[in-house]
Amino acid sequence: MSGNCELDSHVDTCVAGANCVILEVTNQTVNVSVFSEKHEVLQNIPVVTTATAYDDPTLGIAYILVLGQAIYMENKANSLICPNQLRANGLVVEDCPRHLSPKDRPSSHSIYSANDDFNIPLSLAGVTSYFYTRTPTVHELESCQWITLSNENDWDPHLEHFMDQEENYQDLLQQGNIKERNIFRIGVKCNERLIYSTIYQEISQALDDCHIITTVTSTKDTHAELLALKWNIGLDAARKTLRCTTQKDVRNVVYPLERRFCTRQAQLRYKQLAGQHGKLYTDTFFSSAPTLNGSKMAQLYVNDLSFCKIYPMKQKSNTLDTLNRFIHEVGIPHALHSDDTPELMYGRDKQICKDYNIQSTYTEPYSPWQK
Repeated sequence: MSGNCELDSHVDTCVAGANCVILEVTNQTVNVSVFSEKHEVLQNIPVVTTATAYDDPTLGIAYILVLGQAIYMENKANSLICPNQLRANGLVVEDCPRHLSPKDRPSSHSIYSANDDFNIPLSLAGVTSYFYTRTPTVHELESCQWITLSNENDWDPHLEHFMDQEENYQDLLQQGNIKERNIFRIGVKCNERLIYSTIYQEISQALDDCHIITTVTSTKDTHAELLALKWNIGLDAARKTLRCTTQKDVRNVVYPLERRFCTRQAQLRYKQLAGQHGKLYTDTFFSSAPTLNGSKMAQLYVNDLSFCKIYPMKQKSNTLDTLNRFIHEVGIPHALHSDDTPELMYGRDKQICKDYNIQSTYTEPYSPWQK
């Protein structure tokens, strides 16, 4: 089955259609509604990790595009892509058509992954940007390169965290702490692929009026009765077990692709610092006198119980190493609060927080006393 993957800014979560196959199912469901209240709300639509095959028009190579935390609607011919969900995963999405972009700020009209050095040119169906994919075969799933468009970490499009981050960035612009960024310029290799590639494809039938979607997340918890049946234990013991354990990042593989089931969630490999005291605060401290190994600065991690961990550093770029050491030695905080230093907001530390599912929050500019 083939179809389009259409970019839709009104979709708050990616929607996988018939051109995708399910890799994993989660314990989450959503209620899907369109923009009009006259239409029926679809109940308990599963949230899954899906894959679709993309054929590079220049190289003739098939790639597997992975959509994590996607809504699965197999009765739809096409899929819908939430641009901001991809951007939150570190991809660059330029959805402005090239002929409509300003001359001084040209658009590549593509989706680019810097980690994989991979570029997907976009086409237009009317005013809708899209790229063409198809259902992958079992052989392609096992042998082709995988490109993750949206990861499997929990995605909640209604968090106020997105609005707070946007307001903080606007404050930094107004105060001159950061400069307005120019257009993203992809590498020479991808520019050549973009310039010399020509796509000749027939446009599949567009989605019907279920085109603008909002979601409300609900969770299918494991019930005590089910646990008691599977483990052959009493109901009281099953209830106590559920109270003392978590069901974070439950994975259920649908497609049999490998013999050994490997743990891919990095946040499951180390201790979890949950609850109120699992929120850490970090800052960089400087000293005029160096240590014996020449360090003139240190990264400090504390919580609300006066727990303190200090790591000496020789340069500010070592904050990534300190965060990695903290995760290995102490555990993974559920949230990390810092100031607006670029090393923490836009550097490799930001990628570490995304990999370990750590919520990053920042103080307002010139307000170091904020919690």
